[in-house]
Amino acid sequence: MELAHVRAWPAGDTTDLDGWLWRCGGGGSQRANSVSTVRFTGADVEAAIDDVERRYHARGAPARFHTFDLTEPADLAVRLRARGYRGGETTLTMFAPPRPVEAPADVVTLAEPDAGWLDVYLGAITESRRA
Repeated sequence: MELAHVRAWPAGDTTDLDGWLWRCGGGGSQRANSVSTVRFTGADVEAAIDDVERRYHARGAPARFHTFDLTEPADLAVRLRARGYRGGETTLTMFAPPRPVEAPADVVTLAEPDAGWLDVYLGAITESRRA
């Protein structure tokens, strides 16, 4: 399911870091501005965390890791707490098997967001960040 989240809420800039997906999207989305920790293929977790921190620091952004029950490595949350990280917003994902549904005739599907959608979205997250 986490991989579906990554695809559904992509960031403008992504990099594979030893299997983790480093994401930087600007704006207020924590998902698009955090590391997805679905899998880890590296040999040195601490060095990978250091790399993540350097990358976000270079962008003037806080380092964030999106952890969940199947995060790799399994002790990542413990390692992050030892470095002073604390939990943020909690997301509860519920899902069911998809059912075929015919879209209403007035629904338009686009491969990329159009200017109108971006104006609404960016306006909403800008307002939420001011609150």
